[in-house]
Amino acid sequence: MREVSNKEPMEKVEKDISYDNANKEMENDANKAKTAPPATLSTKLSGYFAAISSAPTVASANSSINEALMLFASPGVPVFIIIYESSSGEVDYDEPTTAEKYLNYLKDQKKNLNNIKDMKTNASGKITELELIKR
Repeated sequence: MREVSNKEPMEKVEKDISYDNANKEMENDANKAKTAPPATLSTKLSGYFAAISSAPTVASANSSINEALMLFASPGVPVFIIIYESSSGEVDYDEPTTAEKYLNYLKDQKKNLNNIKDMKTNASGKITELELIKR
């Protein structure tokens, strides 16, 4: 007759508890993903700026540009870049450009030196004006 060790059932219980805890963690992660707020327009656009400026190929950059342009009301949306802002609130801008030209500039320069400061959107949630500031 075989002796049954008390250790064997305990190991099985520990494995079951570990398995249950892992499942609960996966469920919690899934619930967090469901309830997490969607990425903001600013976050999405910043992501496109990074993707375009670091794209490994021109085709990849062009694809990101086309996707980013879908966030704008039109490719001709004005983009203003603040190059100086005084403590009194006085602002100097670089020459205005358009969304399409700015995105192509990022592709050509392969670096993103600006942060999004402000944007205006229309009723459809599309960007109608973009203000950037030098880092």
